Amino acid sequence: MAHLYSLHIRHYRGIQDLTVTFGNEKFAAIIGRGDSGKTTILKAIAAVLSPSWNLSFNDWDFYKCETGEPIVIEAVVKDLPEELITQGKFGLCLGFLKDDILTYDIETIPEDQQDQYEKVLTIRLKVTDSLEPKWYVVHGPALDQETEISGTDRARLKMYQVSDYVDNHFSYSKGSPLFSLLRQTLDDRKAPEKKILEMMRNAFATIKKDNTFAEFDGVKADILELAKGVGLTITDLQTLLEFKENAYTESNITLHSDGIPYRLHGKGSKRLLSIAIQKGLVEDGGIVLIDELEQGIEPDRSRNLARLLKQTKKGQVFVTTHSRAVLAEVRACNLFLLKKDVGEIRCLSEEYQDVLRTKPEAFFAKRVVCCEGKTEFGIIRAFDDHLQEKRGFCLAVEGIVYLNCRGGDAFYNDALKLQSIGLDACVFADDDTSQIEKKKQFAIEKGIATVLCEKGKNIEKMLFTYMPWNAVCELIKAAILFKKGVVLEKLGFNDIETIKTISDETEQQKIRESCMQLSSEDKWFKDIGAGEAVGSIWFNHVGDLDPTCGLKKEYDELMKWIGNDID
Repeated sequence: MAHLYSLHIRHYRGIQDLTVTFGNEKFAAIIGRGDSGKTTILKAIAAVLSPSWNLSFNDWDFYKCETGEPIVIEAVVKDLPEELITQGKFGLCLGFLKDDILTYDIETIPEDQQDQYEKVLTIRLKVTDSLEPKWYVVHGPALDQETEISGTDRARLKMYQVSDYVDNHFSYSKGSPLFSLLRQTLDDRKAPEKKILEMMRNAFATIKKDNTFAEFDGVKADILELAKGVGLTITDLQTLLEFKENAYTESNITLHSDGIPYRLHGKGSKRLLSIAIQKGLVEDGGIVLIDELEQGIEPDRSRNLARLLKQTKKGQVFVTTHSRAVLAEVRACNLFLLKKDVGEIRCLSEEYQDVLRTKPEAFFAKRVVCCEGKTEFGIIRAFDDHLQEKRGFCLAVEGIVYLNCRGGDAFYNDALKLQSIGLDACVFADDDTSQIEKKKQFAIEKGIATVLCEKGKNIEKMLFTYMPWNAVCELIKAAILFKKGVVLEKLGFNDIETIKTISDETEQQKIRESCMQLSSEDKWFKDIGAGEAVGSIWFNHVGDLDPTCGLKKEYDELMKWIGNDID
């Protein structure tokens, strides 16, 4: 029931013109940088499908506050309730969808093929400078015909939004998701209204007595099970009276836990229970919108929640997120990446699944550094600290995320994939193997920035070749820290102080060459922490390097790619 196939937004808030096709996806995670318009998309869905007749708009809701052009939001909805597609309702306003091709002229479809098409309605919300919202079902070959659709009919689409203001989700007031869930558990769909009025009158006549809401036990059991599924443990959940300003209202019948109204619990617990209730609704069909899925929820719970929501079978769930934990559970086909600078949103294909599963943080970035392995990743972490200390900015200022690509040729593959979705990608790696030479050349041809060691060398060889002697001693000391006494033993010394006193350049060169060999063989720095230590030594001595040496050139290339004009 009620599946949002596509959405078109024009002149609304920060969006000038945007079309997104969700297709058949039951779970859609919308991501993007801050202020890219993710929340605006959810609010647009909520507005166009809202059952309310009096939504509030103001001049700031118009793109750039220009009220001369109306706000227009159009939703193409399929899997429609039967009540909406009868001839007495909107049966003559239908569109017909097949293989992502949508037509509004049934006469163009051969009669023997018409049952192969899905029936859709296109609902349009229009707001002019009068600030009065109007909802229509638009139809006709040119979509130039408008038939008004009431709030009651829009309510049949069962759209609900989780927000920070979810207190009404725990009361049995008409229109709340809890009320809708209750109706699903009863044979007589009108019983809730009758029961609520009866119970309110009896309750206030006998305030001191215990009141029985036995008819509500079915939904209570469902809620407890749903809450358990999202990692929320609730004790002693009851439906009781909550006395408010207006006594005779169904909003006074609310969920309690341990005798306390659930609306008084913490934000995280309230959001979880609200989501659990609405998860129960989408299992019977419906649309749920959740902005910042992880807000107020621990990472393990938000991850579990994402895993559960993406298993939606009948309804449809839309979320926004900035959480790595959430993204790690999302399929690439569920991910809709919003790029504000180019004004588009795109759904990713399954070819991005491996990067999404192992490096989800990349999809929140503007730019990425693909590090060959742990050593390079640690070095870039040290570089980040170096920038903050010396220049007053870190990589996050430029929206740069650095990734541990774990060796092989994965760093080139990841860089190419991330570049293809609009990210500026850079590779930071050794250049000591000919086996991936073709991949390197291909990446360079595609415009991937490469910060590499000299041909045939790894970062250890570069460091022990070009660093000044006192820095070499610091590198050896770092190796001792990570590899214990084995380093000194293999170098043939008892302590680091003896090495520091060596002044003969020929003897120093022998030690440098031994370090080059042993550091590779014994993997002195093949660890993120060791990489950080090495990076700190490198950048602390960068001013001592010969400007023409390969190590200084690597530093300069990194700084140039990042943008060394940042103040």
